[in-house]
Amino acid sequence: MLAYPGVSDELRDRARWPERLLRASTLLGPDWVSVNHRYLQHIKLCYEPGKPPEAKAYLGAMYEWFSPAGRTGYSHRSTDGSRLGSASRSSS
Repeated sequence: MLAYPGVSDELRDRARWPERLLRASTLLGPDWVSVNHRYLQHIKLCYEPGKPPEAKAYLGAMYEWFSPAGRTGYSHRSTDGSRLGSASRSSS
């Protein structure tokens, strides 16, 4: 659960990237990259007397398109620590 939060993008994770997002990025042009932000939304704790405590984690994800040229100072890093745009886009 703690390893889930992070950022991935179509450049580094192309083999696993949804085809519909790759097509949409192609339509937007070479200056745009689809990005997935993963985060821990919240944790729900439940306690009832006489029962063991329970916890549920709620995870979230949000896709967006990012233009490195249009957003200087973009500081999100992927889970592995590499920066967005550190790989080049290749055609498949």
